[in-house]
Amino acid sequence: TRFAPSLDRLWVSERLAAAAARHPSPEPLLLAGYHEPSAVFRLGTRIELVHPRTAAAALIAHPGRIAAVDAAMMSELQTPVEEAGFKVVPLETIAGQNYAAGKTVQLTLLTIAKP
Repeated sequence: TRFAPSLDRLWVSERLAAAAARHPSPEPLLLAGYHEPSAVFRLGTRIELVHPRTAAAALIAHPGRIAAVDAAMMSELQTPVEEAGFKVVPLETIAGQNYAAGKTVQLTLLTIAKP
């Protein structure tokens, strides 16, 4: 059991599902940049797989909606959000290893608000 805590970094989709449950939204979670089958399995019909700019447009149209965005794509979401007069409000960060792709993953669960 000594190595078990480090295995937690492998279960990104499970931790994303748990974070989404802590921040419920009446609309499906927007998932940008992390389109792993395990996330689709864990979140089911409660997600929409989108491009970061599509997520930004949906958040602007429905303030209070929630998105999970890969760190590598955050600027693609943040720029149009700020141009529309909103700010990104991080709720949680989920960091770990995508063992299928062999790379580090950092997702930010977020919403937007007026500054």
